[in-house]
Amino acid sequence: SQRKILYALSEAVALMEQKTEQHINGESLFDPLKLVEDIERQTQKIVEINAEKDVLMRSLEEQNTSLNNYAHMVSHDLKSPIRNVYSLVSWVFEDNKERLGENGGESFDLIFQNLKKMDSLIDGILRHATIDSLEDEIREVHVSKLIKEIENTIYIPGNIKVLIDEPLPVLHTSKYRIEQLFKNLITNAVAATEHVEDGTIVIDAQEDKNKWLFSISDNGKGIPQQHQAGIFDMFKKLENDANATGIGLALVKKIVNYYKGDIWLSSEEGKGTTFFFTIQTKL
Repeated sequence: SQRKILYALSEAVALMEQKTEQHINGESLFDPLKLVEDIERQTQKIVEINAEKDVLMRSLEEQNTSLNNYAHMVSHDLKSPIRNVYSLVSWVFEDNKERLGENGGESFDLIFQNLKKMDSLIDGILRHATIDSLEDEIREVHVSKLIKEIENTIYIPGNIKVLIDEPLPVLHTSKYRIEQLFKNLITNAVAATEHVEDGTIVIDAQEDKNKWLFSISDNGKGIPQQHQAGIFDMFKKLENDANATGIGLALVKKIVNYYKGDIWLSSEEGKGTTFFFTIQTKL
């Protein structure tokens, strides 16, 4: 490789010498020695930049490792007392529910709801922190079959239909990441259409050069224009939903970035939303 570079440089110098035989005030327009010195200086700068880059990359890897370890530790340390609190409150409720009355029962329901939300929030933060470093078996993932599996694992009201425009591709990748990607987007679409009499969610894919372009559309309530810009930010919620954590779309964005793709949306309030995202065909 170095010999090829040196040969190319010598050829360039010889060519430039041939084209600069003219002189102005007796001085040549081209100085090969100066060119070589400039190249040497630029090369030294590149070497220094690469050395700095290597240091930064090692530092980033160490920080990512520390972050993942921290996320696991916090997840374990927080989930255990939350589950203990949930159990203790459940026992108190069971022992006293006949004396609590309607208002007391509603208060306990609110406690349970917030404990479940905190448990989901911790799970979401852990998934977001570790999704790009997850070591998972690479396998054939039939996206159409995966969608059917997701339909069987999440609640979809009877007024909503999930339609698949065949054929959806077969991806050679980690099933967990792809499952999390589609599961979060489909769950959001279900939440947006649950009030629609004939709710429809359409999943489509088209091959575009070296990537797949997916779309997940719904005919739900849509997203107001003022909320669309930061919709993929962490803890961003469109509504004051007690069950929402604000992590789902941030996780989706991180997974798409892992696959070196892009994600965007088209939405009109009151008419529905379509999320578009790309994934490379060769993962």
